[in-house]
Amino acid sequence: VNVWTQREEAAPAGTVVTDQMLATDEELVGSEFYNDWLAPQDTRHALGSVLIRNGNVISKLSILRSKRLGAFSDEEYRFWAQLIPHMQRAVQIYNQFSMLETYRDAAADALNRMPTGVVLVNAKAQVVFANHTAEDMIAVQDGFTIGPDRMCRAALHHETQILQRLIFSACATADGT
Repeated sequence: VNVWTQREEAAPAGTVVTDQMLATDEELVGSEFYNDWLAPQDTRHALGSVLIRNGNVISKLSILRSKRLGAFSDEEYRFWAQLIPHMQRAVQIYNQFSMLETYRDAAADALNRMPTGVVLVNAKAQVVFANHTAEDMIAVQDGFTIGPDRMCRAALHHETQILQRLIFSACATADGT
């Protein structure tokens, strides 16, 4: 049983703790965790924090070092305390991006199950997504293609201009301009 983890996880998120705050020397050195895990790795001291607690998911950041390097200093503690809010924000941003990726993947999966070709474009008429049906249709190159710059193209130049003008107009209308 990791005596550090049990106590560190009880602290409020963002609280900086050292090994000395989490267990006495006697508790640590007498523990199975120390003797089976830390000592063989020449590890004795820790400085860490719970960054985010979200339900039963906990994000933590800790640094460990050997006994010969000694306990973490007050200066190192203060530096870590200044770093933690930035690390918390980084984890929050990562979690938000992860959620957005999940939504994007679910939307793409739903669109890929459609029997109708679906092409999503940006305001520059560049394809940002084409479902599998649309990709199959585009591969035939029978009137509609995607250029190397991801731009929507028609078979003839003047048709491409019309297509892109229609896309620009639709995007401008969607923007309210």
